[in-house]
Amino acid sequence: MKIFLSILNLLLGLLVWGWKTDLIPFKIEAIVATSVTLFYLWIVRPSLPRYIYNVLIDGCLFAPFLSHYLLTIFFNFF
Repeated sequence: MKIFLSILNLLLGLLVWGWKTDLIPFKIEAIVATSVTLFYLWIVRPSLPRYIYNVLIDGCLFAPFLSHYLLTIFFNFF
C-alpha cells in the first residue's frame, strides 16, 4: 500500500512539474482525481463496513467527472 501511495505522489509531482514547464496542458481534473484517490486509499480499512466502502468507491469514480462538469459550466457562464 505504501508503495502505491508513493507512486501516486510521484505521479502528482511529475504532473505539477509538467505543468510548470509547459510540457503538458494544465488540467484541474488530474489534481482532483489524484487527491480523491489518495484520500480514498488513506481512509479505507479492512474493518470498514461494506456500505460505506461502496459509497467511497462511487464517490471516487464520479468526483473527477463532476469536477470537470462543474468547472466547464462555471467557465462557460463567466
